[in-house]
Amino acid sequence: MTVWRRGASVAYVDREGRSALLDLDHLDHPPFVLEGSAAEIWQRIDGVRDHTAIVAELVDLYAEEEAVIGPSVHAFLEDLASRGLIEGVTDA
Repeated sequence: MTVWRRGASVAYVDREGRSALLDLDHLDHPPFVLEGSAAEIWQRIDGVRDHTAIVAELVDLYAEEEAVIGPSVHAFLEDLASRGLIEGVTDA
């Protein structure tokens, strides 16, 4: 199982419906602002939840099918990982 956690060098501020992220290792990059469902996903990245758990919570929150939400969540998590804002940790 791979769980997602926030990058160690990422500073962030969460507010209702919005999260602002700053990669302290790359201060030349502008802050990354997440709103709506993107912020909801970010706020669930805690080093405990995996993709399945995050999707399940969003299915309940938005009353939408897993088949609709799942691929978008996966793509978003991969995007955050490619930016170095999160990392996946696999249990051995």
